[in-house]
Amino acid sequence: MKIFLRRIGNGFLLESRSSYHKLLMNPATHGVKTMMITWKAQSEEPENANNFTIITKWWESLDSKDLLWKQRLIPESGEIDWEPQRFDDTFSCMAPDVRGITLFWRKDDAPQEKNMTPAKLEFEPTQQHLLIYPESQKDLVVSVEVPGVVRETLRMHNPAWFSERMTDDAGQVTGYQLLIQDTTNLVEIQIDMDESSLNYLKNVISEL
Repeated sequence: MKIFLRRIGNGFLLESRSSYHKLLMNPATHGVKTMMITWKAQSEEPENANNFTIITKWWESLDSKDLLWKQRLIPESGEIDWEPQRFDDTFSCMAPDVRGITLFWRKDDAPQEKNMTPAKLEFEPTQQHLLIYPESQKDLVVSVEVPGVVRETLRMHNPAWFSERMTDDAGQVTGYQLLIQDTTNLVEIQIDMDESSLNYLKNVISEL
């Protein structure tokens, strides 16, 4: 079980998603909010590179998955209408790749490879939803999402926390493990992380 963790008041909200493979966390200031991971070209924000790595791994995981693709012009008001429109497209994504900062893919029914270089990316991991702001057209935004996402929510209040550093036979660190136990509801959750996920976790906890 893969878990997303949010701090809610005096407790924590954990959302399990079997379709997403990394631990992602973001502090919520008022109730439950959608997590957003943002990357901007040439940004000097400390999490910018790590955010791009997270988005890259998600993009590369889309091979053979159905995607809902929408393109909209950004109005002066900034309020985008995402209601279904005639030219919205649903297709199976084939051979998704990232080279440099450019996203590559092709449709299952078309041999030619397509690509788009973003100026900004906004990723909602719990919704499996990515917004692409192309470098070539500043007034355009592309919405890419995996349709039919289902979530399961677990709520814990002051659970017990345990951590372990995983090593190989040579003593080299291979990963990190976080164990969360709720003795009231008899629930135990194991979260496996690589170093980038661990650093993301430390950064988010420091902001609580």
